Amino acid sequence: MDIVSISSLPSAPAFGERKAKLQKVACDMEAIWVAQILKETRPKGGMMDTSFAAQTFQDMLGQQLAQDMAKKGVLGLADTLVRQLSQDIAKPASAVEAAPNATIEGASR
Repeated sequence: MDIVSISSLPSAPAFGERKAKLQKVACDMEAIWVAQILKETRPKGGMMDTSFAAQTFQDMLGQQLAQDMAKKGVLGLADTLVRQLSQDIAKPASAVEAAPNATIEGASR
């Protein structure tokens, strides 16, 4: 390989770019989690309309509410995920690859 072909190879994403992607994924994860909580806590049966259309509307409303809550950081789950996982993206690749074999201090086997 010559220098020209090596320089044309894609480089590893910068830390800032990786953290921005992590923030987006963490926000999406929080929205999914909140939507599931809202769906599970919704009253079943009773006086509520249980038609397919009503259930579809309630699901869509819950998903939109969850997305809005996640974007505003109401629960802070996304921030916690980013803070925890950004420690891993700041490490060199060799340290991250060794992590699955690492042991937790004080853990008994």
